Amino acid sequence: MQNKTQEEKWLKDRLKIVGASEISTVIKSECTEDDIRKAMSDSADEFLNDKLFVSPFALYHYKKELAEPEPFSPVLSEFGHEMEKYAVIDFNRKNYEIISKNHERINAVAENKPQELIYCKELHKLCAYTPDAFIEFGNSKTLHKDVIKNDKAIFEIKTSNLFKFHQDNWGIPEEQKEVKFQYIIQAQYQLWIQNKIDPKFKWAVIACILPKEKEIDNDFWKGKAVAWCQDLTDKNFKKLQENFAVYYWIYPIFKTLHPLFEKALNKWGERLENNIEPKPNIENNTDIKIQKEKLLNNMEDFKIMCQKKFGKENQGIIEFTEALKQKYEDIYDKLCIDKQNREDKLSADKAIKEFEAKMINFCVQEKCLGFNIDDSTIHIKKWGKYLRIMNNFKTNMEKLE
Repeated sequence: MQNKTQEEKWLKDRLKIVGASEISTVIKSECTEDDIRKAMSDSADEFLNDKLFVSPFALYHYKKELAEPEPFSPVLSEFGHEMEKYAVIDFNRKNYEIISKNHERINAVAENKPQELIYCKELHKLCAYTPDAFIEFGNSKTLHKDVIKNDKAIFEIKTSNLFKFHQDNWGIPEEQKEVKFQYIIQAQYQLWIQNKIDPKFKWAVIACILPKEKEIDNDFWKGKAVAWCQDLTDKNFKKLQENFAVYYWIYPIFKTLHPLFEKALNKWGERLENNIEPKPNIENNTDIKIQKEKLLNNMEDFKIMCQKKFGKENQGIIEFTEALKQKYEDIYDKLCIDKQNREDKLSADKAIKEFEAKMINFCVQEKCLGFNIDDSTIHIKKWGKYLRIMNNFKTNMEKLE
């Protein structure tokens, strides 16, 4: 059983790499549309139009430890880990030969503990991934006519119902169900790494697990499935088969993606090293919340600095910083609420412009710090540059010393 220290180390190690679930974000952040179209051909439109699981702005802040990811649902997390074991056994029982990296890998899935990162520094210092399982093809039937004996595959297992283009997969004929291209990119990234380590890895198999009826796509049935997986008798395995379908897709290695992976990782690495923050997306509530927290933290630092210089009981400092903080909270909360309601909302651009005007007017008129602020030195004309106002304050205070 992996202890808390080992788990914390695994999570810490993930901050230093770009994993398979993050590579699409890095590609969209660092590569041009022409790069993407050249590498993805007919699938480029889908990839370009598909919503990312995490934005470049948010991923940058997670990797820099400037923000924490929103906690993942423990129900979905446990369901995902346990159903990976079901997919492996289902695959075996359909007369395929499947092996894991070693026996502990299968046990690790069953025990729902963090998995081992597989690195390939030869490709890039940032590339690594955590495999669900490996497949070794023998003499049994295979998923693809070109697979030959002793070929190997990475096995990526998904428990989301996010198939390609279909919001509602129930009632869709089986032959029309397709996997999201972002899942294919994840699997190809893993295959790129694993093929470099062992050239026998030439294939990526993706399994997607979907409840057979829409009515059981809820936490109650996910809990039942977890219990069946934890006691995987023939009886419980049959219950899983009766309620959850497993769909499989197999893909050869897409070598046209490899230059794209390399370019994306190189430019992302430069971004991290040089502290170049991606632009936030005002259509993304996560980006809005991260930006808000950054500003409020900076505000608190500013308040402490002011109190040290002018005294903790200086009422002007207290009122000024509290009022400033409230204005930041109001504008960001307003943006988030408007994004959720989508009705009669104040546009982000209009809200930002109104906020800029109020902020400049407030700072110039209040003069709470005991010195004049030249409004020509305050630059908050664009999203993401509100921190400049704090830097102006610091510069002015340094001049007082």
